[in-house]
Amino acid sequence: MPCLVLLDLNLPGMDGRQFLERLRARENPPAVPVVVLSTSSNPVDVEASYRLGAAGYLNKPLTLELLVEHMQALSAYWFEVVLLPEEPA
Repeated sequence: MPCLVLLDLNLPGMDGRQFLERLRARENPPAVPVVVLSTSSNPVDVEASYRLGAAGYLNKPLTLELLVEHMQALSAYWFEVVLLPEEPA
């Protein structure tokens, strides 16, 4: 089981909102946090993502340098700062 999922809203075939709906509709959804990573900064997309259970929402930056900075900050937050529940054995 992954310890973090980065989810694009604009997936081919099934968009990110549909993925979140299906994930959360499972009888025993995994405790893995899902962070949406999207080019959209539309408040409707942000609100819908959180309402559907996203643990975070990041707007994709326009430059590679900013993307690297955001990914480093995301990694530090989720893997060095936050305590996550352990998966049951």
